[in-house]
Amino acid sequence: MDETLISDSQLMMLAGDAAFARGVQYYQQGMVINWDKSGATISADVEGSELYHVALKLTKRGLTGGCNCPASEGIDFCKHCVAVALAYRAEHAKQAQLAEGDTSDRIHAYLETLDKPSLVETLLTLIENDPVLHQQWSLKADAALGVLDHKALKNASPLHSPSIAGCSVTLK
Repeated sequence: MDETLISDSQLMMLAGDAAFARGVQYYQQGMVINWDKSGATISADVEGSELYHVALKLTKRGLTGGCNCPASEGIDFCKHCVAVALAYRAEHAKQAQLAEGDTSDRIHAYLETLDKPSLVETLLTLIENDPVLHQQWSLKADAALGVLDHKALKNASPLHSPSIAGCSVTLK
């Protein structure tokens, strides 16, 4: 299915204006969690007054779906369905950006698809394998934690430690 078929107007037609507006809010507030696409089916959980499960299906004719919330009763397109459709559409746009653009754009788009623990682990590996980065990030961490050793910072020479010269640290 062509994902351009998941337009705002299609979602408004499926859900109605009020449910569409509420679904946009749910999406913008990051309430869509644990989503997955398998084949033509998108399934996700949406945090609301309770945790609701949404199943959407992409077809040649458009989008269908339902939710286990009381408003949907498993067959109607509710605000939770709208939120999941918007999350999928945004993710699809990021993936399209991966395929287009320059190297920095593709890397940026890829990094945005990673979860926070994956990003932290990858960044930590890079930092630990580069002495300059290690020193820069060590200073940033110490400053953020309020444990920066001012004496050690003053004794560090930019000639012996190029990372000090490139590191911006605000001292209190």
